[in-house]
Amino acid sequence: MDDGCISVESDHSVVLCVPPMSQAFRTASHQRQRFTFIRVFLPETSQKQFFDGTVHSVVSEFVNGQNCLVFTYGVTNSRKTYTIQGDHLQNVGILPRCLDVIFSRISGRQCSSTVLKPVLFGHVARLTAESDIGDEYR
Repeated sequence: MDDGCISVESDHSVVLCVPPMSQAFRTASHQRQRFTFIRVFLPETSQKQFFDGTVHSVVSEFVNGQNCLVFTYGVTNSRKTYTIQGDHLQNVGILPRCLDVIFSRISGRQCSSTVLKPVLFGHVARLTAESDIGDEYR
């Protein structure tokens, strides 16, 4: 990809060039700057390819009990919402794909009866046959 200002050199680096019509072009001492990343994805990258190359391993670690975070950041109109949500069933984003992985992996591992209930912030109580659901709140 090369549109004059941005060129992808490899899967790991991008070169930005000062636009020739800008004031910075006339006064800049460095008209080209290279940025290196863990991975560069081209605009033609599919949602599945992006998910597999970035978030899939994080979701697998989460299902196996690790604390994980997926953080997105970017300027307005940089397509964050599209990347997260997608646009239709064949082109879903990373959120529906994450949920699919999570629910597929826990299939058959769900509780068949309620044995725990949330209490306050981050605490749970184990329910017994004698306990009433609202005991802690009376």
